[in-house]
Amino acid sequence: MWITQQKDDWKMRYKIRAGVEATQSELKRAHGLGKLRVRRKPKVIFAVVCKVTACNIKRWAKALFTCLLVRRILDDHAPMSEPWASLVRLNNLKDLCGLET
Repeated sequence: MWITQQKDDWKMRYKIRAGVEATQSELKRAHGLGKLRVRRKPKVIFAVVCKVTACNIKRWAKALFTCLLVRRILDDHAPMSEPWASLVRLNNLKDLCGLET
């Protein structure tokens, strides 16, 4: 079993599964998907769609806030000097937010 788990194809499949399970957990924990208060299929589908939409809006808002925060930090530190350029994490955030280096 351990040998199988060290292969790249298994790791890729498990990475996808872990992401899906994290999303399912968030929906159940933060949005109450585990205890729906409606009955019948059309109402259940509507409730699930609303909860998934709320989860996606929260994620979008968080990403937007992060981009705006990064832009503000970079604007406060006017010219980018060499130490700023060497920060890999900050460069990745700049790429995510569509900023030029």
